[in-house]
Amino acid sequence: MPQVLPEAKPRTKRWVSSSVPESRWNEAAVNQCSSDYFVNNFLNPVLFCEALRHVPPDAIVVEIAPHCLLQSVLGRGTGARASVVGLMKRNVDNLSFFLSSLGKLHTLGVQMDLSPLYPPVPWPVPRGTPSIGHLVAWDHSQRWGVVGWKDCITLPEGRDLFSETAIRNDVQEVDEDSTSENNPEEALLHSVARILGFEDPSSINPTISLVDLGMDSGMGVEVLHAIERFCGVVLCMQEVQRCTINALLEISGRTGTRQAA
Repeated sequence: MPQVLPEAKPRTKRWVSSSVPESRWNEAAVNQCSSDYFVNNFLNPVLFCEALRHVPPDAIVVEIAPHCLLQSVLGRGTGARASVVGLMKRNVDNLSFFLSSLGKLHTLGVQMDLSPLYPPVPWPVPRGTPSIGHLVAWDHSQRWGVVGWKDCITLPEGRDLFSETAIRNDVQEVDEDSTSENNPEEALLHSVARILGFEDPSSINPTISLVDLGMDSGMGVEVLHAIERFCGVVLCMQEVQRCTINALLEISGRTGTRQAA
């Protein structure tokens, strides 16, 4: 043994000794990883149960042995909160078993460098490298909104188009949908009034442009969506900026104009 370990080295504090009683752990000779320590371990009973008392209750215990014989003993000694993983097992494909154990450690949150397990990858990859494109596909089980060019408009500092639009639309969507079924013009009028911040649509001067009524870029996008939603008409931002309430009502197919309040 002295030929294998010619020089003694100090053991770390994480090394829980099962070779000597806990009462002797403060002795200088016991705190050394030396040939004498392992000879004592070979010739004396292993104090396994005493050592397991020092393992934290939520520890990850890895059994390093040719066969994970102590899995049940470790499980009983450490408790239900601990995780016990063996690295090798008799009469199985030990390469697969070892890699499976590494996977278990990864799922338990252990950070490992697995690069030594594989040969280095040259960059760029060889020309004959198979494509993985067929392994990637869109999930069409859910529907998602797609941003159009009309949504990509610069807003004043501090405003968030998508959050403000979502909040306002979520609150009013049900009422406006029920109104639009019978009277799309009225639904459009109420929607535009809400976007501009008017509680009563009749209080809006129908001859003043929406910009003069306080419509900014973010509100303009919402008005565009409202026109398309209730009337099925697609306009550009410049057209909406020039619109008045009367013009919107004409677009929606309503005859006549409202008089200024």
